[in-house]
Amino acid sequence: MRDAAERFLELLNSDPAEAAKRYDLLRRRLLFWFRNNGASDPENLADETLCRAYRKLHEGLELQSDKLTAYCFGVAQYVLTDHRRRKSTGEQQPPEGLDPGREEFHQVEARLVLTQCLESLSGEDRDLIVTYHMGDRKALARREGLTETALRVRISRIKKKLEDKCGPFSTRR
Repeated sequence: MRDAAERFLELLNSDPAEAAKRYDLLRRRLLFWFRNNGASDPENLADETLCRAYRKLHEGLELQSDKLTAYCFGVAQYVLTDHRRRKSTGEQQPPEGLDPGREEFHQVEARLVLTQCLESLSGEDRDLIVTYHMGDRKALARREGLTETALRVRISRIKKKLEDKCGPFSTRR
């Protein structure tokens, strides 16, 4: 599945930060489209659309990058049709857990959101928080000329900036 995630992002843009921006734009356009077409749950339908497109890439669909948006809107039409059919017949949508590709899709989406949020930080803050979470914190504190406590306080302030700009990450989906 990881290959499909990478292909999906690569189709959006080869630069991860730009791919995150384009993903966000594509999702917002899908939300707008669903709202304008009278969908009762545009958020979930947009997610379902992106999940289906992602799944098709995983299944081997070959798609050119300039066709991804048009393909997603074609999928959106099917998603809306399915939604309306289920609504009219009273059929329930299967729970998320029954779709093995959906969790992987949400992980990719979370990674895109995190990348976009990290891009909003200054280069110094971004490098500091990434290094803090991936490396030796004692060595980082020494390198920065800080005590470990002062480093934790600085990281907390950076996390607060991220939450102010992007919201809490634990609840994003």
